[in-house]
Amino acid sequence: MPPLKGHLYLVGFMGSGKSTVGPILAGQLGREFLDLDDLIEEAEETDIPRIFDLRGEAYFRELETRILASVRDREPAVVALGGGAFSQAPNRDLIFKTGIAVALRIPPGLAWERSTEMDNRPLARDRQQFEILYLKRQPDYDLADLKVGVLGRTPEQICRLIRDRLGTVHRILDSYRD
Repeated sequence: MPPLKGHLYLVGFMGSGKSTVGPILAGQLGREFLDLDDLIEEAEETDIPRIFDLRGEAYFRELETRILASVRDREPAVVALGGGAFSQAPNRDLIFKTGIAVALRIPPGLAWERSTEMDNRPLARDRQQFEILYLKRQPDYDLADLKVGVLGRTPEQICRLIRDRLGTVHRILDSYRD
């Protein structure tokens, strides 16, 4: 595999395993791991459900874009994004200029099961709305440079697939040209 320039962004729906796979992959690639949701909570000094409840989703999305932009100039890292971050065009533009996007693909039933086991998922409160959101976001995830299914795979197997497929990405990163 040729050296990877720029960030490696993990994108995908809620419960796809971005925050689980990310630290493992970062360790294997010798990079820092950043979780965008953690950076948002740190900046706001509160958790994401509270941000949604107090300020609304529009405020959260603006904040998310601002925090993502602040990651741009850091040393190349593995960055896990929240489920909706890649669905915002300005975020996708930044991601494609500064790294490689890897979508973790998960079936909707498994995503629901995993997401409802956690108490920090403000958009996983109603199953019907959850499934509508899942279908709405899939075309965005299809734009990722790589797509890896998570069903029936361990985090380590997912990391191996990502590493094996990174060499197939031939898009030149504008911000990281030699």
